[in-house]
Amino acid sequence: MEKIDTAVIGAGVVGLAIARSLALAGRDVLVLEAADAIGTETSSRNSEVIHAGIYYAPDSLKARLCVEGRDRLNRFCEAHGVPHKRLGKLIVATAEGQQARLDRIVEGARACGVEDLRALSRAEALAMEPELSCVSAVISPSTGIVDSHALMLALQGEAETHGAQIVFRTGVLSGRIEEDGIVLWTRGEDGEELDLKAALVVNAAGHGAISLARAGVFAPLSSTCSFPHRPAHAQTEVFMRPLHYLVAVTLDGFVADPDGGLDAFVMQGDHVDHYLASLRGYDTIVMGRKTYDVGRSHGVLDPYPWARTYVASRSETSPTPRVTFVADPIDTVRALRSEAGDAPIYLAGGGELAATLQREGLIDEVHLKINPSLLGRGVPLFAPDVRASLSLRATKTFESGVVLAEYVVR
Repeated sequence: MEKIDTAVIGAGVVGLAIARSLALAGRDVLVLEAADAIGTETSSRNSEVIHAGIYYAPDSLKARLCVEGRDRLNRFCEAHGVPHKRLGKLIVATAEGQQARLDRIVEGARACGVEDLRALSRAEALAMEPELSCVSAVISPSTGIVDSHALMLALQGEAETHGAQIVFRTGVLSGRIEEDGIVLWTRGEDGEELDLKAALVVNAAGHGAISLARAGVFAPLSSTCSFPHRPAHAQTEVFMRPLHYLVAVTLDGFVADPDGGLDAFVMQGDHVDHYLASLRGYDTIVMGRKTYDVGRSHGVLDPYPWARTYVASRSETSPTPRVTFVADPIDTVRALRSEAGDAPIYLAGGGELAATLQREGLIDEVHLKINPSLLGRGVPLFAPDVRASLSLRATKTFESGVVLAEYVVR
C-alpha cells in the first residue's frame, strides 16, 4: 500500500482550488480525477457568473462567503490574467407595485455587505438598455462573469508549480478510516486497482461526494444540519443514516443452503480481510434471528463487540445485554436511520428480514460478495416478490475468486 500526505478527490474548480491552497501551505498533494481532464462535469456546466451576494439571508454563511469570495475571485483573476469582467446587472420593477419589493432587495443586500447597489430611474435604465420595459431599476455593479476553464487552468498551474500532482482516469471507489490515516480504494483506466493511505483526504467529488462518503471514505453526514441564519432550534433534513445490505451470495442468488449452512462459501482469502476491515466502518448492526443463531451455535453471543447489535425476534429475549432483541425490525430500523450517527447501518444475513426492509424502502445499498459456487436451492437473497432497481457503483475482484459488487438502490 502506497502512503501519501494529502489526497484531493476531484479536479473540478473546488478540488483544484483546495489543492492549490494546500500546496501553497506546504502539503504534498495528490489530486485523483476519474475523468481524463480537469473540470469536465459540474465545473464546465455553469453560468460562469460572479454573483454579487444580493439575495442571501443576512448573517448567513452564503451571504458572507459569497461577498468575500467574489472579491477574492476578482483579485485572483486580475493577478493571474484570467478573463473576467464586472458587467453589472439590472434588477427591474416592471410595475409600480413592485417598487417596494425592489427596495427590500436593496435593504437585504446592504445587510449582507453589498454596498454598491444604486437606484436608477426609468430613464436611466432605458438609457442603458433601451429594450427594457420598467418603471425603475437597481444596478449591481459587482455582478460579473468569468472564464471558468481559464480559472481552472490557473488554479491547476499554481497548484502544480507548488508540487501538487493530478492523476487522471483514476476513480476513488470507496475507502475506510484507520487510526493512522484514510485508505482509498482506487481504480485506473486499465482496471488496475491500488490502495492509497493518506494522512488527509478532501472529498471534492461534486455530485458524487455524498455517495462517496457513504461508501466509507468519510463518516456520513448526520440526518440534520443547522444553518446560521435560522434559529438555533431550526433544522433542515439532509438524509437519513443509510442502511447497507452486505451479504455473501452464490452465483445463483442464495445466501445459505436450505438449512442455513454456509459450506458453499469461500471462508478464507483476501476478500475476508477486506470484509473484516470494512466492518469497522459500522457502529450499528441489524440482523435476523436465524443469522444470529449461526454464531450462537458456536458460542458467539456478541458477534460485533464494537457496535450496537439488534436482532429481529418476536419469540426470544437476548442472551446478553450487549445484543438487543427487537420485535418490530421496521420501526427499529426507522429509528436508527433517523439518528445523528457517525456511520452507516450494516444489515447482516438476509433472506426474510432483507425482504421485509426492502418492501418498506429502507435499504439504501446492496453490497454482494459473489462467491464462485452454485447451490441450486437455499435461502434466497430476497423473497421472490421483492423488486428494486439498482445502480452498479463499483466492483472489486479478489484472488480468492470472490467478486464484490456494490449497488445503490434507486
